[in-house]
Amino acid sequence: MYQVEGSIYLFALISQNYLDLLITLQSKLGNLVVSPGDLDFAKFRAFKNQVRVEEEPNRFVDGELIERFLDCEEDVQRKAIEGLGVELEDVRGLVEGLRRLH
Repeated sequence: MYQVEGSIYLFALISQNYLDLLITLQSKLGNLVVSPGDLDFAKFRAFKNQVRVEEEPNRFVDGELIERFLDCEEDVQRKAIEGLGVELEDVRGLVEGLRRLH
């Protein structure tokens, strides 16, 4: 008997207005939340092939990690947006909007 696990991925282009914000938020969240298997987020999403090796995600936004922002306590959310120049409610609204895409 075989067990199959599957996922549906959404590939979308992100407006340049939000790309840097989401990449930075993702990086901060990766350091603040514990991921399944206690894996380091950057290593989990690293890239390697015969031509190049990337030690962390390159211009890639992991929606699942970004959505975890909404599940975090408010103090963790505030740490995640610290220094980004955005308001907490604005980021919550942005992430809620992204969550509704799928």
